[in-house]
Amino acid sequence: MTSDYYEYSSKLQKIPRPVCICFYNGTKEQPEQQVLKLSDAYEGKGSFETEVTMLNINYGKNQELMDACKPLKEYAWLVDSVRKHQAENMELNPAVDATLKEMPDDYVIKEFLVANQAEAKNMFLSDYNEQRILEKERAEGIEEEYNRRNNEVATDLLKKGIVSAPFISDISKLSEDAVRNLAESMNIVL
Repeated sequence: MTSDYYEYSSKLQKIPRPVCICFYNGTKEQPEQQVLKLSDAYEGKGSFETEVTMLNINYGKNQELMDACKPLKEYAWLVDSVRKHQAENMELNPAVDATLKEMPDDYVIKEFLVANQAEAKNMFLSDYNEQRILEKERAEGIEEEYNRRNNEVATDLLKKGIVSAPFISDISKLSEDAVRNLAESMNIVL
């Protein structure tokens, strides 16, 4: 098949329509399919839009897709099984080992995963470590914001002449010692 593309043309040259797809296998409940838009992340108006179709590939989701792609269905089972073992307080390495032992012999991916078991474990370790790190960073960010706001409340009360450490502590959720230290840094006597 020859292309009709002519690089020196002054007419609009047609190109194949791109289709952006991403697979989701996270732990938060998501619909089987949804369209994500880059503009949803903008902090104002933007002039560029990209849409990505997100397909939920967690075990039991998107059955038609899973039936059409056996390795993807098997991968979804693998991830689900490891998660179930971990929910029973099993560490990650033993959870992967147990899952590989339980995996049906007719699974297309089994031979590859067993032959490359160390790499399979590393895949889970990097995936799960990344998720845990992101969750911890998110929690720390929330805690930092919470502390920042509590400090602002205490600072505002001190600036307004309220000099009761127990009262400010109760309102701001800071410890009385933290309130006293804040007052001292502002040269306010409690």
